Amino acid sequence: MAAIPSAIGKAAGLVDGARSMLAAAPSRFASYRPLVEELDVAALEGPILVHADLHAGNLLIDDIGRVRAVDWSMDARARPGSMSRCWFRE
Repeated sequence: MAAIPSAIGKAAGLVDGARSMLAAAPSRFASYRPLVEELDVAALEGPILVHADLHAGNLLIDDIGRVRAVDWSMDARARPGSMSRCWFRE
């Protein structure tokens, strides 16, 4: 069985890509640069299995309203609650 990668590696690649795109973007996107710089990728380190591609297309709701995450082809290890702290400011 292959080792589950850390969410840090996946997130760092996404953040680096966002930085590159914003560096080349028109000035009207300048307000997004501080948001990318504030992302705390290091806060993701942890032992818990997390879904690294969570969006509406990867969620199923059963007849009684229980939500299930599907398509775990992009999983990672992270700290509990860290995904929301990394990507969403309080």
